[in-house]
Amino acid sequence: MAGFFTQTARAAQASFPGWGPSDAKFKLQLMRAAYAHRDAVMPFVTAEPGSILADVMDARPQTLGALVWPYQCAGWDAAERLARIKGHYDVTGALGAPWRFGLHEKLILTDLSERFAGLRLVIDQPKWLMREGGLAINLFVEDFRSFSLAFSLYRQPDGGLQAVVGGLQGRKRDGALDLYRDLTKALFGLRPRDFLFDVLRMICKEIGVDEIYAVTQAHRHHQHPFFGTKDLTPDYDAIWDDRGGERVDEMMYRFAVVQPHRDIETIKPNKRSLYRKRFAFLDELDAQIAADLSGLTPTTFVDL
Repeated sequence: MAGFFTQTARAAQASFPGWGPSDAKFKLQLMRAAYAHRDAVMPFVTAEPGSILADVMDARPQTLGALVWPYQCAGWDAAERLARIKGHYDVTGALGAPWRFGLHEKLILTDLSERFAGLRLVIDQPKWLMREGGLAINLFVEDFRSFSLAFSLYRQPDGGLQAVVGGLQGRKRDGALDLYRDLTKALFGLRPRDFLFDVLRMICKEIGVDEIYAVTQAHRHHQHPFFGTKDLTPDYDAIWDDRGGERVDEMMYRFAVVQPHRDIETIKPNKRSLYRKRFAFLDELDAQIAADLSGLTPTTFVDL
């Protein structure tokens, strides 16, 4: 058990690095939770050297902070949160290339500079989104991360593979709204958030995901008591309804991985040309992702 306490103490310090009374309280809370859920914690502290989980624990011991803070869904308890985190790395490890890439590396999915100068689709694992998902699909403009969708993978006991979306967010900075309007125009009327969801579907289709789930507004991770109740924007329920999601319970929406394009005859005549261009663009991108995904090579760059 010595290794267990050493690892959990390291996780507690990384999760709450300060030395004030509140940090001490949370450190103690995490250590107690680790012992109470030691069966769920042991795979993290005894991960085989060289495995993805071992690499994650070495670089981000605060992963075990999920014992006290939320992960993806505010309605999951500590045991479920740890099972989901471990499950994600089990899946990415089994998928092989290119999914085993460093926590500080990035996968450039495709360059879209023909549509908008400097625009790229990038997959990475940013620390500041680790509570919302193990992977993030991002729209970068040059080195500026403009919009992100965070998700994790999880294989159900029956073998079905899920993708769970825990976060979808833009940036609050001067000029961001103008940038999003310009990107929407460049993407044939697709808002960045909707475009990223379409890209998620393309990726999920290629890696064999059976269903996509997305957390409801009331169970966003920031609604967890660890943070206190907040009035959060945007409204996830409205986004998921707009994307055609089916609300399956108080915590989750469900989506089919493949969603056919709208029947062009149901679209107003004055918008049909735009939609034809949009559908052609998405089909071309889908084919490119299918062709290139397994051969992606990790890279690094400093983002803003």
